[in-house]
Amino acid sequence: LPSLQGLVIPYGRSTENLNAGGVVALANALSSGHLAELRGLEIDEREDMTGEAFAGLCRSLATGKVSLLQTLDLALFYDDTGEGVGALAEGIWGRKLSLLVSFRLALCNVNGLAVSGLRLAL
Repeated sequence: LPSLQGLVIPYGRSTENLNAGGVVALANALSSGHLAELRGLEIDEREDMTGEAFAGLCRSLATGKVSLLQTLDLALFYDDTGEGVGALAEGIWGRKLSLLVSFRLALCNVNGLAVSGLRLAL
């Protein structure tokens, strides 16, 4: 779907499928440039968005392969978010997400150092 411009992944809480494979596949598609036309990404709280999967997703966003991204809305309720927040900060600081005009990051718990880095990048 190289021409996909908006992607919304809704709230998902299921104890049946705690596999982060979908998040990993999305991260791979982002970092490989298969979603280069993406302008909006919204991912609500999901059980399969573990801290590790979130970090991978954020690293993929920070590669610059989705440089047209204007809206980013991420929600996560796992505690292990520091690495992902740090990757986002690096991407923003490095101008890899330079067209971003709307950014919302809803987290339950994140270490202060990661938040400080993100604040400086913005």
